[in-house]
Amino acid sequence: MEAASAPATINPATGQHRAYWVLSEAERAQGFVRPVRHSYLHRGRKVCGKPRDGDVDLACVMEPAHPGECSQWTRVRPEHRERLRAHGLLGGCGAVTSMSNAIAETYARDPKFYGATFCSKCREHIPLREFAWLDEDQSETDEVVGS
Repeated sequence: MEAASAPATINPATGQHRAYWVLSEAERAQGFVRPVRHSYLHRGRKVCGKPRDGDVDLACVMEPAHPGECSQWTRVRPEHRERLRAHGLLGGCGAVTSMSNAIAETYARDPKFYGATFCSKCREHIPLREFAWLDEDQSETDEVVGS
């Protein structure tokens, strides 16, 4: 099943697959390496964020504290500039998405099981690095989904 796509097609009404792979109940019953969390925030991804030659419209999208000079750039929308400057986050719509218990337990048992997850507002599957887990009280954690 490595690198297998979801077991069912995408539902055009929701943007989600009609079904998802999960670990078996027996596998999940063996315990968890992370807390079982049911919700996550689409906060965007951490990037270097340095403006290109002082141009606030272009920012470096390489990893934070990357070696060498910045060489990968993207245009930053005005409404995202302050968040990028203050927190080093680019993208993310701010939506909270919740998942079924079986999927939450699969993440808790094997955090690397999935390579992307669904955003309920963007209505698409996006790499895990753009999402942060929420605690039971729905407060944001520093834990990236899939870590």
